[in-house]
Amino acid sequence: MHKKLEPAGKRRNEMRWQQGQMIFEEIAPTLPSPSYVAVLAYCWFRARNRDCIFSESSEQISQATKVSVRHVKRILGDLESAGVIVLTEASRGRGSVCRRRITGNTYSIKGDTTSPQSHEERVTSCHPSPQKRVTPCP
Repeated sequence: MHKKLEPAGKRRNEMRWQQGQMIFEEIAPTLPSPSYVAVLAYCWFRARNRDCIFSESSEQISQATKVSVRHVKRILGDLESAGVIVLTEASRGRGSVCRRRITGNTYSIKGDTTSPQSHEERVTSCHPSPQKRVTPCP
């Protein structure tokens, strides 16, 4: 479930391809909404080095993903608390951005034991599908 995002090949292109494949096949389906996927995808595209470190500000992410700055800050906080990204270097004031690293862990809120499948089951059990009404013939 929690794989470390590691360099995977001899070539940089192979490594990026495998990292992207893991992000979009394993991590993205666990995210709660498409805006989370957009923010994480943009951060991955802008990440540098083998460690997937990015330093884009929430304003830059907001402009690129067309998500409000406030929502981007909320998403980054949620991704940090879920362990998908880690803060590696905090901001040192105005004009300085913080550095974050994509860990490769799937999105899971601490204390939440539901998976996407069990969430669907829970929703369908709360809202059962309508049954056919049979009207008696006169």
